[in-house]
Amino acid sequence: MRLPEAVKTVCDEINALGRALIVGGFLRDRLLGLESFDIDIEVYEVPNLEDLQKVLAPLGSLHEVGKSFGVILLQYEAYSFDITLARRENKVGIGHRGFKVTPDPYAPFETIALRRDFTINAMGYDTKDATLLDPFGGQDDLEHKRLDLIDAARFAEDPLRVLRAVGFISRFSLSPTQRLIDTAASMVGQGLMRELSGERVYAEVQKWFEKGEDISAGFAFLQSVGYRLFPSVTAIKRVLPSLDRSAKAMQIRLTLLYRFTPIQEALADIAHFCSSKQLLKKVEQLHTAFLCYESGDKSDYALKKVSVILPVREWLPLVEATDSFAAARLAERAKQIGIYDAAPKPLVKGQDLIASGMKPSKNFSVILQEIYDLQLQDAGLTKQMLLDQAIKSR
Repeated sequence: MRLPEAVKTVCDEINALGRALIVGGFLRDRLLGLESFDIDIEVYEVPNLEDLQKVLAPLGSLHEVGKSFGVILLQYEAYSFDITLARRENKVGIGHRGFKVTPDPYAPFETIALRRDFTINAMGYDTKDATLLDPFGGQDDLEHKRLDLIDAARFAEDPLRVLRAVGFISRFSLSPTQRLIDTAASMVGQGLMRELSGERVYAEVQKWFEKGEDISAGFAFLQSVGYRLFPSVTAIKRVLPSLDRSAKAMQIRLTLLYRFTPIQEALADIAHFCSSKQLLKKVEQLHTAFLCYESGDKSDYALKKVSVILPVREWLPLVEATDSFAAARLAERAKQIGIYDAAPKPLVKGQDLIASGMKPSKNFSVILQEIYDLQLQDAGLTKQMLLDQAIKSR
């Protein structure tokens, strides 16, 4: 395997002490012909992290995280390295913290790889001998577009792996094996998914929505194992085509997913695994703007009113996912009438009303809204015309 020079440099430094194996996503993506800049290195034949730190320190700043087992984080040139001693993991409690981690840098790779979830993630590239270690047939599964687990009992130790399966299926167009489906369905049936924190669920959903090419395949897997991650979603078959076509953005795909669902039900669903008020607000705005666009007319006035909720540029991806021709027309018209990047600025403000002789009152906001609406209806109205109308209607 031809490695980037920076990756080779880091591995050579480690190999001077022991043996550096590239594992995980970088290796999988490399075999798929995909570029990656995040690299996991598993170190063998080195008894402690301190020796590693000494040889790696000249390459850049190091940070050690994870007190129980230790991970060295190294940023070198364009690459981010997670470097750990080979280790075993054993389930001793509930949740993702309920694992006992034991460094074992002299164990066989196959033994250490048992802690992995899927065969495609359980390969290792020995950079010292330039050999691919593949004890569970991960390369063959990649070539045949399969997603398979390594060991059913160990897989069930962490319910997050069900959601990781969703992400890999959608991202790489993989077909789950029957034993993966059966194992995941058993985990769902036992209620193990309730062990997951909202934070962990959100992280996997985000990767699924922001990297997935085939979102529908992920939903098909969830249905096959009986897990309802988004219980309030209605008309799922109607929204899946637009989800597959849409921009890879969390807020866009969440909005399309709940396209035919009342917004408060949608927000309640999302809030179960997402604590970001910013994201929830953005989904609400997108949902409202898209609903207004679809249910109303497409006149300039109607488009301007929607642009007040959000600029056209922000909700245009929703239209593109559902009707590319309509999206092209919308973008062109929005630019022509000046609402693509922002709503029209009000010509009349409160200070203008005061300057015209009106005394400040609680009705100002109503008056300003009324004359702003007139401005949106008729682009030919000048500021003075609008002021005259405000004075007339006070």
